[in-house]
Amino acid sequence: MSWHESPNLHWFLVAALAAAWGISFSTQQSLEQLVLSIVGMATLLLFLAVYKSSSEIPKVLWDANRGILGVIRSRGVEANALRLIRSVPLGIDLSHSANKVLSAMSIRYQDEPGGFLEFIVHRPLGSSGTKVGFIVSRKGIRLPSGLRRLAILSDKLLEDAFVLEAAMRAAYPHTPIDSAEVEEIEIIRRGGVELLAKA
Repeated sequence: MSWHESPNLHWFLVAALAAAWGISFSTQQSLEQLVLSIVGMATLLLFLAVYKSSSEIPKVLWDANRGILGVIRSRGVEANALRLIRSVPLGIDLSHSANKVLSAMSIRYQDEPGGFLEFIVHRPLGSSGTKVGFIVSRKGIRLPSGLRRLAILSDKLLEDAFVLEAAMRAAYPHTPIDSAEVEEIEIIRRGGVELLAKA
């Protein structure tokens, strides 16, 4: 995969603080000074963790070969894949066919739990067409390396996407099924809100 992640510099700061306090501990003579040093270090680390979680911007990564959008946050990791029905014939019963897709994916999630499936309909305010499809997602707790955790989730999600696409082609045999582009997944993740570029 063509993902890359910048190093987490805050861990270097934590290591430096731990080393400094370790030296401080070795020079402390009284129990009271030792307790105050421990409380001070714990308070600073807690402040650092709260600040980082509130200020960190999620990293959004796109794997064009797999059609998977990955998001790495301070505490969690998420992988998404979207399959769209590119042309919806008039009079087609989307809800009836959607039940077939849901049944197929429920069998998949019995064998491999932890995935999420959503049926989406996106109707833009402009002149572009309506987007109809299914998005599969997997979420997990971030490990020390968010990129490694994302790779694990993406491998499982890729299998989800294969099952989803096969189920959609069986349920909608006369409609083209296609993998979504990164911009389309981003719009769906934002709840259908399209961000306008500033002039």
